[in-house]
Amino acid sequence: MLNSARHLKSHALSNGKLGVTGFCWGGSTTNYLPTAMGADLTAGAPYYGAAVLTPVSRDQIPEQRPVIALKPSELF
Repeated sequence: MLNSARHLKSHALSNGKLGVTGFCWGGSTTNYLPTAMGADLTAGAPYYGAAVLTPVSRDQIPEQRPVIALKPSELF
């Protein structure tokens, strides 16, 4: 997934912004990509999924961004 994300970000038709979302396994990938890509990932929205197990240093974690969180009861 990391190589795919890098490819999409650098694609000729890309505007340079990259966001990712995922559910379950994809949520785990969404949690992982910011630790691997840093500020190259513009946005991420995981739905479930495991936390990142790979040890990372604080300088690898991108700047905090606003979080949008919705409870299922607020959706309907």
